[in-house]
Amino acid sequence: MQMTRYKEIYYKQGAIWWDETTQLPLIHTKEERNTWTHIIIDEGVKAVPPYTFFGCEHVTLITMYDSLERLENHCFSHNKRLVKIIWSKTLKYIGYCCFYGCTSLEATYIPPSCRQVDYATFEKCSKFKILYASLATKLCYGVILDTKLLELSPF
Repeated sequence: MQMTRYKEIYYKQGAIWWDETTQLPLIHTKEERNTWTHIIIDEGVKAVPPYTFFGCEHVTLITMYDSLERLENHCFSHNKRLVKIIWSKTLKYIGYCCFYGCTSLEATYIPPSCRQVDYATFEKCSKFKILYASLATKLCYGVILDTKLLELSPF
């Protein structure tokens, strides 16, 4: 039996969905998770729980709809091929180690709506060089440990 491969994964109503047509939540094996390349946090989702997308090794893009307010601890850590994040404009909190070990991520900005970026959020992002963040955003200790940060630019 050949496994069907899905590139885009939708997260909505507290479950990971295969796509917009099936509307069925499923439990995914590590092998299935490693076929994903684009994670879409759908409209209506307020928070992504801890470890939800931990170690999805082939994800290159994360898209967050504007209803998203919280990213909990480790929810995207060890996504080693992640290069781009399209942020929710209403995001308020990024949890501990949320993007820890995302070794292909080089730069990002934190939306101005975000009030706190917790400890070690971008730690071990070995290519990470540029972070744009509002002066109103609290960057907790260690947000950028073990990175190659060259520029922290407030806006």
